[in-house]
Amino acid sequence: MQFAELRYFISTAGSDGKSLFVIEEDDEENNEIILRQIALDQTIEDTPLLILADDVDNYLIMTDMLAKDNQLYYIVNIDYDYALGKVDLNRMEQSETPFLEVKNNSDIAEHLPSKGHSGIHMTDDFIYFYDGTGMLYQFNLEGNLIETLSTVPDYYEYNDIFPAWDDETLYIFKNGDDSTIQSVNLLDMALQSEIDIDTKNLKVNEQFLYDFKIINGF
Repeated sequence: MQFAELRYFISTAGSDGKSLFVIEEDDEENNEIILRQIALDQTIEDTPLLILADDVDNYLIMTDMLAKDNQLYYIVNIDYDYALGKVDLNRMEQSETPFLEVKNNSDIAEHLPSKGHSGIHMTDDFIYFYDGTGMLYQFNLEGNLIETLSTVPDYYEYNDIFPAWDDETLYIFKNGDDSTIQSVNLLDMALQSEIDIDTKNLKVNEQFLYDFKIINGF
């Protein structure tokens, strides 16, 4: 077993099974955002691949990174624009496609996914992003926005909105005075069944919902 200490701050990471890809925030020396590849082999090789940005304050990674067919995908906020970031590892080229413009830091926070790791998802043909207001975004693998769906129009009435992904289905846990779990067909981008749940055990003092997972659907 090999061990290595990575002496830099990691803002997000993702893996294709052969390598670990990390995004480093070098805010002490060069103020750069750097994509690095760490080979998962008998030896650990840490290689810088690409400088994604030269200002850490204006390139804010919002989700985990997904890897497929030598392409990397993640959600990033650039100067108040939410964008789908994409890196082509074959050409060592990056692109960002803006899809949501916000006006201030409060708006940035409002659209943050409840958990970075659960805000982004991939199927065979599409990338999905689920933000903190219950808006679902569908992109093709080229990075273009295809469709949006508002799943929780009254999102401000809930304490928490948590997504859970299962292949081609999104489950949404809406935790509030009246809590429900609703499913979304990702291929059709359509709301489906909804069930009421009893969350009284979550309302005990100093207890809160951290995350959730659906097993075997409903």
